[in-house]
Amino acid sequence: MKVSHTKHLNCGDQTKRKGCSSTPRGERSWMAAVAIITISVASACATLPSEQMTPTQIMEPKTHTSTMTTTPKPNMPATYTAVAAETLDAMLTLDTTTKPQVTSTPYTIPKGFQLSVPVYFHSYNQRAVWRLDPQAVALERVSPSDWQVTAFDVSSTDGRTAYGTWDGKLILALAGMEPTTILDLREETEFPLFIRSLAWSPEGNQLAYAVHLQPSSAESGLEEEKMSGIWVWDLEEKTKTHLLRNEYFPEDGDINKLVAFSHPVWSPDGTGMIVTGHYWEWINTLWLDPIKPDLDRSNLKNPLEYTWGDATWTLDGRSILVSGLQYASTCDLYRVDRETLVVETLIDGKEEGIFIFLAQELPEGIAFVSYDEDFEPRLYIGKQSGNGLVYEPAGPDDPLCTSVAVNSVVWDKAGRYALVSCHRDRRLLSLDGSLDIDLDLYLGLLVNEDNLDLYWGFDLYD
Repeated sequence: MKVSHTKHLNCGDQTKRKGCSSTPRGERSWMAAVAIITISVASACATLPSEQMTPTQIMEPKTHTSTMTTTPKPNMPATYTAVAAETLDAMLTLDTTTKPQVTSTPYTIPKGFQLSVPVYFHSYNQRAVWRLDPQAVALERVSPSDWQVTAFDVSSTDGRTAYGTWDGKLILALAGMEPTTILDLREETEFPLFIRSLAWSPEGNQLAYAVHLQPSSAESGLEEEKMSGIWVWDLEEKTKTHLLRNEYFPEDGDINKLVAFSHPVWSPDGTGMIVTGHYWEWINTLWLDPIKPDLDRSNLKNPLEYTWGDATWTLDGRSILVSGLQYASTCDLYRVDRETLVVETLIDGKEEGIFIFLAQELPEGIAFVSYDEDFEPRLYIGKQSGNGLVYEPAGPDDPLCTSVAVNSVVWDKAGRYALVSCHRDRRLLSLDGSLDIDLDLYLGLLVNEDNLDLYWGFDLYD
Protein backbone atom coordinates (compact mmCIF):
# COMPACT_ATOMS: atom_id res chain seq x y z
CA MET A 1 0.00 0.00 0.00
CA LYS A 2 1.27 3.42 -0.86
CA VAL A 3 1.33 5.40 2.30
CA SER A 4 1.61 8.96 3.43
CA HIS A 5 4.49 10.83 1.94
CA THR A 6 6.83 12.70 4.25
CA LYS A 7 7.97 16.15 3.26
CA HIS A 8 10.65 17.56 5.50
CA LEU A 9 11.02 21.30 5.83
CA ASN A 10 13.88 23.11 7.46
CA CYS A 11 11.55 25.70 8.90
CA GLY A 12 13.55 27.46 11.58
CA ASP A 13 11.39 30.13 13.20
CA GLN A 14 9.45 31.18 10.12
CA THR A 15 5.96 32.49 10.85
CA LYS A 16 4.67 33.70 7.48
CA ARG A 17 2.23 32.13 5.08
CA LYS A 18 2.95 31.92 1.41
CA GLY A 19 0.83 34.97 0.74
CA CYS A 20 2.92 37.00 3.16
CA SER A 21 6.21 36.30 1.41
CA SER A 22 5.81 37.85 -2.03
CA THR A 23 8.48 40.55 -1.70
CA PRO A 24 11.95 39.57 -2.99
CA ARG A 25 14.65 39.68 -0.39
CA GLY A 26 17.51 41.36 -2.20
CA GLU A 27 19.84 41.27 0.74
CA ARG A 28 19.94 37.45 0.61
CA SER A 29 22.52 36.06 -1.80
CA TRP A 30 21.64 33.59 -4.53
CA MET A 31 24.12 31.17 -3.07
CA ALA A 32 22.41 31.18 0.31
CA ALA A 33 18.96 30.92 -1.26
CA VAL A 34 19.74 27.90 -3.42
CA ALA A 35 21.70 26.21 -0.63
CA ILE A 36 18.83 26.58 1.82
CA ILE A 37 16.16 25.26 -0.53
CA THR A 38 18.42 22.34 -1.43
CA ILE A 39 19.24 21.48 2.15
CA SER A 40 15.63 21.91 3.30
CA VAL A 41 14.41 18.87 1.40
CA ALA A 42 17.02 16.71 3.10
CA SER A 43 16.37 17.70 6.71
CA ALA A 44 13.50 17.67 9.16
CA CYS A 45 12.50 20.02 11.92
CA ALA A 46 9.39 21.65 13.31
CA THR A 47 8.73 24.73 15.39
CA LEU A 48 6.25 23.60 17.96
CA PRO A 49 5.32 26.39 20.42
CA SER A 50 3.24 24.53 22.96
CA GLU A 51 1.99 27.70 24.53
CA GLN A 52 0.17 28.44 21.26
CA MET A 53 -0.84 24.90 20.50
CA THR A 54 -2.98 23.70 23.40
CA PRO A 55 -6.08 22.01 21.96
CA THR A 56 -9.35 23.54 23.04
CA GLN A 57 -11.07 20.27 23.80
CA ILE A 58 -10.51 16.61 24.53
CA MET A 59 -10.56 14.24 21.54
CA GLU A 60 -13.69 12.15 22.07
CA PRO A 61 -15.55 10.04 19.48
CA LYS A 62 -17.77 12.42 17.57
CA THR A 63 -19.57 12.89 14.30
CA HIS A 64 -18.84 15.69 11.88
CA THR A 65 -21.19 16.25 8.96
CA SER A 66 -19.23 16.57 5.73
CA THR A 67 -19.92 19.53 3.47
CA MET A 68 -19.20 20.19 -0.18
CA THR A 69 -17.37 23.38 -1.00
CA THR A 70 -14.90 24.77 -3.49
CA THR A 71 -13.64 27.51 -1.18
CA PRO A 72 -12.45 26.07 2.17
CA LYS A 73 -12.30 28.42 5.11
CA PRO A 74 -8.83 29.60 6.13
CA ASN A 75 -7.48 28.33 9.42
CA MET A 76 -6.22 30.33 12.38
CA PRO A 77 -2.71 31.71 11.89
CA ALA A 78 0.02 30.50 14.25
CA THR A 79 3.66 29.50 14.18
CA TYR A 80 3.20 25.76 13.87
CA THR A 81 4.86 23.99 10.97
CA ALA A 82 3.39 20.55 10.36
CA VAL A 83 5.75 17.65 9.98
CA ALA A 84 4.26 15.68 7.18
CA ALA A 85 4.29 12.17 5.83
CA GLU A 86 6.64 10.42 3.48
CA THR A 87 5.59 7.71 1.04
CA LEU A 88 8.11 5.14 -0.08
CA ASP A 89 7.12 1.48 -0.38
CA ALA A 90 10.18 -0.29 1.05
CA MET A 91 13.69 -1.65 0.60
CA LEU A 92 14.63 -5.19 -0.38
CA THR A 93 18.18 -6.15 -1.27
CA LEU A 94 20.93 -8.36 0.07
CA ASP A 95 24.55 -7.32 0.52
CA THR A 96 26.82 -10.27 1.17
CA THR A 97 29.89 -8.07 1.55
CA THR A 98 28.90 -6.75 4.96
CA LYS A 99 28.40 -8.63 8.21
CA PRO A 100 25.15 -8.31 10.13
CA GLN A 101 25.11 -6.46 13.42
CA VAL A 102 23.42 -8.77 15.89
CA THR A 103 21.41 -7.09 18.59
CA SER A 104 21.24 -8.42 22.13
CA THR A 105 17.48 -8.13 22.68
CA PRO A 106 14.99 -10.06 20.49
CA TYR A 107 11.49 -8.96 19.61
CA THR A 108 8.77 -9.63 22.12
CA ILE A 109 6.36 -11.18 19.64
CA PRO A 110 2.76 -11.49 20.90
CA LYS A 111 1.22 -14.92 20.56
CA GLY A 112 -0.29 -15.43 17.12
CA PHE A 113 1.49 -12.48 15.54
CA GLN A 114 3.34 -13.14 12.28
CA LEU A 115 5.44 -10.63 10.36
CA SER A 116 6.38 -11.86 6.91
CA VAL A 117 8.17 -8.70 5.78
CA PRO A 118 11.42 -7.09 6.91
CA VAL A 119 11.70 -3.53 8.16
CA TYR A 120 14.25 -1.17 6.58
CA PHE A 121 15.94 1.87 8.04
CA HIS A 122 17.42 4.57 5.84
CA SER A 123 19.88 6.94 7.46
CA TYR A 124 20.23 10.09 5.42
CA ASN A 125 23.06 11.22 7.68
CA GLN A 126 25.07 8.08 6.96
CA ARG A 127 23.56 7.57 3.49
CA ALA A 128 23.08 3.88 4.07
CA VAL A 129 20.30 1.31 4.51
CA TRP A 130 19.84 -1.39 7.14
CA ARG A 131 17.46 -4.35 7.25
CA LEU A 132 15.81 -5.83 10.34
CA ASP A 133 14.91 -9.50 9.98
CA PRO A 134 11.24 -10.37 10.63
CA GLN A 135 12.32 -12.50 13.60
CA ALA A 136 14.59 -9.69 14.82
CA VAL A 137 17.69 -11.82 15.18
CA ALA A 138 19.94 -9.35 13.36
CA LEU A 139 20.24 -5.84 12.02
CA GLU A 140 22.12 -5.98 8.74
CA ARG A 141 23.52 -3.23 6.56
CA VAL A 142 22.33 -3.94 3.02
CA SER A 143 23.82 -1.05 1.03
CA PRO A 144 27.51 -1.37 0.09
CA SER A 145 29.84 1.07 1.78
CA ASP A 146 30.71 2.81 -1.51
CA TRP A 147 27.06 3.73 -2.18
CA GLN A 148 25.95 7.03 -0.69
CA VAL A 149 22.23 6.28 -0.67
CA THR A 150 20.00 9.35 -0.77
CA ALA A 151 16.77 7.67 -1.97
CA PHE A 152 15.29 4.22 -2.45
CA ASP A 153 12.09 2.31 -3.15
CA VAL A 154 11.01 -1.28 -3.80
CA SER A 155 8.61 -2.53 -6.42
CA SER A 156 5.51 -4.14 -4.94
CA THR A 157 5.18 -6.32 -8.03
CA ASP A 158 8.46 -8.25 -7.93
CA GLY A 159 10.67 -6.88 -5.16
CA ARG A 160 13.14 -5.03 -7.38
CA THR A 161 14.83 -2.29 -5.42
CA ALA A 162 15.83 1.10 -6.78
CA TYR A 163 18.60 3.10 -5.13
CA GLY A 164 19.33 6.77 -5.76
CA THR A 165 22.77 8.05 -4.80
CA TRP A 166 24.55 11.27 -3.93
CA ASP A 167 26.64 11.04 -7.11
CA GLY A 168 23.59 10.82 -9.36
CA LYS A 169 23.18 7.10 -10.00
CA LEU A 170 20.01 5.03 -10.28
CA ILE A 171 20.72 1.43 -9.33
CA LEU A 172 18.36 -1.55 -9.52
CA ALA A 173 18.84 -4.64 -7.37
CA LEU A 174 17.05 -7.92 -6.79
CA ALA A 175 17.90 -10.42 -4.08
CA GLY A 176 20.46 -12.93 -5.34
CA MET A 177 21.40 -10.87 -8.43
CA GLU A 178 24.09 -8.34 -9.20
CA PRO A 179 22.89 -4.72 -9.00
CA THR A 180 22.57 -2.81 -12.28
CA THR A 181 23.15 0.91 -12.81
CA ILE A 182 20.49 2.13 -15.22
CA LEU A 183 21.31 5.85 -15.03
CA ASP A 184 24.47 7.80 -14.22
CA LEU A 185 24.04 11.57 -14.33
CA ARG A 186 27.82 12.02 -14.22
CA GLU A 187 27.98 10.51 -17.71
CA GLU A 188 25.61 13.20 -18.96
CA THR A 189 26.95 16.25 -17.15
CA GLU A 190 29.64 17.45 -14.77
CA PHE A 191 27.05 19.31 -12.72
CA PRO A 192 26.74 18.11 -9.09
CA LEU A 193 23.28 16.54 -9.21
CA PHE A 194 21.91 13.82 -6.92
CA ILE A 195 18.78 11.65 -6.65
CA ARG A 196 16.55 12.92 -3.84
CA SER A 197 13.60 10.49 -3.95
CA LEU A 198 12.20 7.52 -5.87
CA ALA A 199 8.86 5.83 -6.50
CA TRP A 200 8.00 2.71 -8.48
CA SER A 201 4.83 2.82 -10.57
CA PRO A 202 1.99 0.47 -9.53
CA GLU A 203 2.74 -1.88 -12.45
CA GLY A 204 6.47 -1.88 -11.73
CA ASN A 205 7.42 -0.85 -15.28
CA GLN A 206 8.27 2.81 -14.56
CA LEU A 207 10.34 4.62 -11.97
CA ALA A 208 9.77 8.24 -10.97
CA TYR A 209 12.75 10.05 -9.50
CA ALA A 210 13.61 13.53 -8.29
CA VAL A 211 16.90 15.16 -9.32
CA HIS A 212 18.28 17.98 -7.16
CA LEU A 213 21.33 20.21 -7.13
CA GLN A 214 23.81 19.60 -4.36
CA PRO A 215 24.20 22.56 -1.97
CA SER A 216 27.72 23.16 -3.26
CA SER A 217 26.26 23.96 -6.68
CA ALA A 218 24.70 27.24 -5.57
CA GLU A 219 26.63 29.26 -8.14
CA SER A 220 25.77 27.00 -11.05
CA GLY A 221 23.56 28.08 -13.91
CA LEU A 222 20.45 27.36 -15.93
CA GLU A 223 21.83 24.24 -17.61
CA GLU A 224 21.80 22.36 -14.32
CA GLU A 225 18.29 23.64 -13.64
CA LYS A 226 17.11 22.11 -16.91
CA MET A 227 18.24 18.68 -15.74
CA SER A 228 16.65 18.90 -12.29
CA GLY A 229 13.13 18.11 -11.13
CA ILE A 230 10.84 15.09 -11.57
CA TRP A 231 11.66 12.47 -14.20
CA VAL A 232 10.17 9.10 -15.17
CA TRP A 233 12.29 6.20 -16.38
CA ASP A 234 10.54 3.59 -18.54
CA LEU A 235 12.20 0.24 -17.90
CA GLU A 236 10.67 -1.43 -20.94
CA GLU A 237 11.48 1.33 -23.43
CA LYS A 238 14.69 2.34 -21.60
CA THR A 239 13.74 6.00 -22.05
CA LYS A 240 13.27 8.89 -19.63
CA THR A 241 10.74 11.72 -19.61
CA HIS A 242 11.13 15.08 -17.87
CA LEU A 243 7.87 15.97 -16.09
CA LEU A 244 8.69 18.97 -13.88
CA ARG A 245 11.71 21.25 -13.66
CA ASN A 246 13.01 22.85 -10.48
CA GLU A 247 13.52 26.59 -10.45
CA TYR A 248 16.70 27.70 -8.72
CA PHE A 249 17.30 30.85 -10.75
CA PRO A 250 14.07 32.84 -11.38
CA GLU A 251 14.50 35.21 -14.30
CA ASP A 252 12.97 38.16 -12.42
CA GLY A 253 15.13 37.52 -9.34
CA ASP A 254 12.16 36.87 -7.04
CA ILE A 255 13.52 34.57 -4.37
CA ASN A 256 10.02 33.41 -3.48
CA LYS A 257 9.74 31.63 -6.84
CA LEU A 258 12.48 29.20 -5.90
CA VAL A 259 11.06 25.66 -5.93
CA ALA A 260 12.46 22.14 -5.90
CA PHE A 261 10.11 19.18 -6.45
CA SER A 262 10.51 15.84 -4.72
CA HIS A 263 8.77 12.70 -3.42
CA PRO A 264 6.55 11.64 -6.33
CA VAL A 265 3.59 9.44 -5.38
CA TRP A 266 1.80 7.55 -8.14
CA SER A 267 -1.98 7.23 -8.20
CA PRO A 268 -3.29 3.64 -7.88
CA ASP A 269 -4.00 3.52 -11.63
CA GLY A 270 -0.59 4.99 -12.52
CA THR A 271 -1.98 7.99 -14.43
CA GLY A 272 -1.61 10.73 -11.78
CA MET A 273 1.17 11.81 -9.45
CA ILE A 274 1.38 13.79 -6.21
CA VAL A 275 4.58 15.79 -5.74
CA THR A 276 5.97 18.01 -3.00
CA GLY A 277 7.14 21.51 -3.84
CA HIS A 278 9.86 22.89 -1.54
CA TYR A 279 9.82 26.67 -1.70
CA TRP A 280 11.86 29.38 0.01
CA GLU A 281 9.89 29.43 3.27
CA TRP A 282 7.21 26.77 2.88
CA ILE A 283 6.26 23.49 1.25
CA ASN A 284 3.10 22.51 -0.58
CA THR A 285 1.62 19.33 -2.01
CA LEU A 286 0.47 19.43 -5.63
CA TRP A 287 -0.55 16.84 -8.18
CA LEU A 288 0.06 16.34 -11.86
CA ASP A 289 -2.99 14.74 -13.44
CA PRO A 290 -2.68 13.32 -16.01
CA ILE A 291 1.03 12.55 -15.94
CA LYS A 292 2.71 14.22 -18.89
CA PRO A 293 5.62 16.60 -19.54
CA ASP A 294 4.64 19.92 -18.02
CA LEU A 295 7.82 21.91 -17.49
CA ASP A 296 5.93 25.18 -17.09
CA ARG A 297 3.88 23.64 -14.24
CA SER A 298 0.57 24.96 -15.62
CA ASN A 299 -1.22 21.65 -15.00
CA LEU A 300 -0.17 21.23 -11.38
CA LYS A 301 -3.30 21.13 -9.22
CA ASN A 302 -4.37 21.96 -5.68
CA PRO A 303 -7.60 23.97 -5.30
CA LEU A 304 -7.05 24.68 -1.59
CA GLU A 305 -5.89 27.97 -0.14
CA TYR A 306 -2.59 28.23 1.73
CA THR A 307 0.03 25.47 1.77
CA TRP A 308 -0.31 21.86 2.85
CA GLY A 309 2.18 19.24 3.99
CA ASP A 310 0.25 16.02 3.39
CA ALA A 311 -1.61 14.66 0.38
CA THR A 312 -2.41 10.99 -0.23
CA TRP A 313 -4.52 9.07 -2.73
CA THR A 314 -7.69 7.35 -1.59
CA LEU A 315 -7.78 3.60 -2.07
CA ASP A 316 -9.89 3.84 -5.23
CA GLY A 317 -7.69 6.59 -6.64
CA ARG A 318 -10.65 8.88 -7.30
CA SER A 319 -9.82 11.46 -4.65
CA ILE A 320 -6.95 12.95 -2.67
CA LEU A 321 -6.89 13.42 1.12
CA VAL A 322 -5.25 16.69 2.16
CA SER A 323 -4.11 17.57 5.69
CA GLY A 324 -1.10 19.04 7.50
CA LEU A 325 -1.73 22.77 6.96
CA GLN A 326 1.50 24.74 7.23
CA TYR A 327 1.86 27.50 9.84
CA ALA A 328 -1.42 26.86 11.66
CA SER A 329 -2.64 25.76 15.07
CA THR A 330 -5.69 23.91 13.73
CA CYS A 331 -6.04 21.91 10.54
CA ASP A 332 -8.97 20.51 8.58
CA LEU A 333 -9.23 17.20 6.77
CA TYR A 334 -10.26 17.60 3.13
CA ARG A 335 -11.10 15.17 0.35
CA VAL A 336 -10.61 16.58 -3.15
CA ASP A 337 -12.32 14.94 -6.11
CA ARG A 338 -9.65 14.11 -8.65
CA GLU A 339 -11.74 14.91 -11.72
CA THR A 340 -13.83 17.89 -10.62
CA LEU A 341 -11.50 19.31 -7.92
CA VAL A 342 -14.56 19.78 -5.70
CA VAL A 343 -13.46 19.97 -2.05
CA GLU A 344 -15.28 18.06 0.68
CA THR A 345 -14.63 19.01 4.30
CA LEU A 346 -14.47 15.79 6.29
CA ILE A 347 -13.43 17.41 9.58
CA ASP A 348 -13.38 21.14 10.35
CA GLY A 349 -10.27 21.53 12.46
CA LYS A 350 -11.02 25.07 13.58
CA GLU A 351 -14.55 24.20 14.65
CA GLU A 352 -13.41 21.17 16.63
CA GLY A 353 -10.13 22.62 17.87
CA ILE A 354 -7.79 20.00 16.44
CA PHE A 355 -4.83 19.76 14.09
CA ILE A 356 -4.97 16.85 11.63
CA PHE A 357 -1.97 15.53 9.73
CA LEU A 358 -0.61 12.33 8.17
CA ALA A 359 -4.10 11.34 6.97
CA GLN A 360 -4.26 8.07 5.03
CA GLU A 361 -7.21 5.97 3.91
CA LEU A 362 -7.09 2.35 5.10
CA PRO A 363 -9.61 -0.48 4.59
CA GLU A 364 -10.88 0.25 8.12
CA GLY A 365 -11.31 4.00 7.55
CA ILE A 366 -9.22 7.16 7.46
CA ALA A 367 -6.27 7.12 9.88
CA PHE A 368 -4.66 10.36 10.99
CA VAL A 369 -2.51 11.87 13.74
CA SER A 370 -3.59 14.67 16.07
CA TYR A 371 -2.89 15.90 19.60
CA ASP A 372 -4.72 15.15 22.83
CA GLU A 373 -5.45 17.57 25.67
CA ASP A 374 -1.86 17.23 26.93
CA PHE A 375 -0.51 18.11 23.48
CA GLU A 376 0.76 14.57 22.91
CA PRO A 377 0.52 12.96 19.45
CA ARG A 378 -2.09 10.24 19.14
CA LEU A 379 -3.40 8.01 16.37
CA TYR A 380 -7.08 8.24 15.33
CA ILE A 381 -9.34 6.40 12.91
CA GLY A 382 -12.36 7.95 11.20
CA LYS A 383 -15.21 6.07 9.56
CA GLN A 384 -18.06 7.27 7.37
CA SER A 385 -21.44 7.09 9.09
CA GLY A 386 -24.27 8.42 6.97
CA ASN A 387 -23.31 11.98 6.03
CA GLY A 388 -20.75 12.27 8.82
CA LEU A 389 -17.29 11.08 9.76
CA VAL A 390 -16.99 9.41 13.17
CA TYR A 391 -13.47 9.33 14.59
CA GLU A 392 -11.96 7.95 17.75
CA PRO A 393 -8.53 7.03 19.20
CA ALA A 394 -6.79 4.00 17.70
CA GLY A 395 -3.59 2.08 18.29
CA PRO A 396 -1.87 1.98 21.69
CA ASP A 397 -3.11 3.90 24.70
CA ASP A 398 0.09 5.91 25.11
CA PRO A 399 1.33 8.77 22.88
CA LEU A 400 2.98 7.89 19.56
CA CYS A 401 6.21 9.66 20.51
CA THR A 402 8.09 10.95 23.50
CA SER A 403 8.29 14.25 21.61
CA VAL A 404 5.58 16.08 19.68
CA ALA A 405 7.35 15.73 16.32
CA VAL A 406 5.91 12.76 14.37
CA ASN A 407 7.91 12.41 11.17
CA SER A 408 5.97 9.63 9.46
CA VAL A 409 3.42 6.85 9.88
CA VAL A 410 3.93 4.12 7.28
CA TRP A 411 1.15 1.54 6.97
CA ASP A 412 1.51 -1.97 5.60
CA LYS A 413 -0.52 -2.93 2.54
CA ALA A 414 -3.33 -4.43 4.61
CA GLY A 415 -3.62 -1.31 6.76
CA ARG A 416 -3.22 -3.25 10.02
CA TYR A 417 0.30 -2.37 11.14
CA ALA A 418 2.24 0.89 11.08
CA LEU A 419 5.86 1.95 11.38
CA VAL A 420 6.00 5.19 13.34
CA SER A 421 9.08 7.41 13.12
CA CYS A 422 9.60 10.31 15.49
CA HIS A 423 12.61 12.29 16.57
CA ARG A 424 14.88 9.50 17.92
CA ASP A 425 11.86 7.35 18.69
CA ARG A 426 10.71 4.47 16.44
CA ARG A 427 8.06 1.79 16.95
CA LEU A 428 5.93 -0.82 15.21
CA LEU A 429 2.28 -0.91 16.25
CA SER A 430 -1.10 -2.23 15.19
CA LEU A 431 -4.24 -0.29 14.42
CA ASP A 432 -6.23 -2.21 17.02
CA GLY A 433 -3.62 -1.58 19.74
CA SER A 434 -2.73 -5.23 20.29
CA LEU A 435 0.87 -4.83 19.10
CA ASP A 436 3.44 -2.27 20.18
CA ILE A 437 7.16 -2.91 19.61
CA ASP A 438 9.92 -0.46 20.50
CA LEU A 439 12.20 -0.68 17.45
CA ASP A 440 14.91 1.39 19.11
CA LEU A 441 15.86 -1.71 21.11
CA TYR A 442 17.28 -3.27 17.95
CA LEU A 443 19.03 -0.36 16.27
CA GLY A 444 22.42 -0.40 17.97
CA LEU A 445 24.39 2.69 16.93
CA LEU A 446 21.45 3.87 14.82
CA VAL A 447 19.36 4.56 17.91
CA ASN A 448 20.74 8.11 18.20
CA GLU A 449 19.96 8.99 14.59
CA ASP A 450 17.61 11.96 14.29
CA ASN A 451 17.07 11.59 10.53
CA LEU A 452 16.06 7.94 10.22
CA ASP A 453 13.29 6.80 7.86
CA LEU A 454 11.40 3.51 8.22
CA TYR A 455 9.99 1.34 5.42
CA TRP A 456 8.22 -1.96 5.01
CA GLY A 457 10.02 -4.54 2.92
CA PHE A 458 8.61 -6.64 0.12
CA ASP A 459 6.18 -9.36 1.22
CA LEU A 460 7.62 -12.63 -0.05
CA TYR A 461 4.35 -14.39 0.64
CA ASP A 462 2.07 -11.83 -0.99
